[in-house]
Amino acid sequence: MKKKKPPIIVTIMALSVVTVVVWIVFGVIRLIKTPTVLKDVPEEIVSPLTPTLDIETLRSLENSLFFTDSQIGAGNVSNIDLFPTQEPETVEEIVEEATEEESVESTSTESGGLVE
Repeated sequence: MKKKKPPIIVTIMALSVVTVVVWIVFGVIRLIKTPTVLKDVPEEIVSPLTPTLDIETLRSLENSLFFTDSQIGAGNVSNIDLFPTQEPETVEEIVEEATEEESVESTSTESGGLVE
């Protein structure tokens, strides 16, 4: 007696299941083999961020050149004015704005709204 061959869809489904199982096994092996902690990262990158402003860096930015959008957009740097007409904000103005924002205290009401 001759054996009946299984339908082609059964063969495709069996090969698909084998492929998925092999894929999962290799994924788990790769996950186990790769290190989870990177030891080459410098400490200053891993350290937590501080929410304070670095005033010295802001002062150095104040002394840098300031270019208008028209000077940057044209891509022509040969005619850039070294003494800009529009001045950027000073460090004192930036610090003052930041302290004003921090000084506003919000409290919640019983209904869940905010009162400033």
